[in-house]
Amino acid sequence: MPVWMENPGKAGNAWPEHVIDKGHLIEFAFLVDLTNSGKADAILPQYGGDSASTAWYEHTQGGFVKHVISPKSYGHGIGAGDGRTDIITPEGWFEAALQPATS
Repeated sequence: MPVWMENPGKAGNAWPEHVIDKGHLIEFAFLVDLTNSGKADAILPQYGGDSASTAWYEHTQGGFVKHVISPKSYGHGIGAGDGRTDIITPEGWFEAALQPATS
């Protein structure tokens, strides 16, 4: 289950846990820029089982919004890249539909 452990700062208190999603264990996650905002503000998890969907989580003021890009997982290994930030799996990739951010 993906969670965010919030750094309490210099006080040295316990790190508060915020649940991002429930239902599946993750092996690891990347913090990436999938919205082409110039900031790595999306979470791209690698789920530990085949029953999970392929999804990413957008950070918003109210928490995290789940974006499912496929109803199934594609095995061990996930990544992101190429300027428009495609999502890469061991069986191929999901090409970004978003246009790059302009200034």
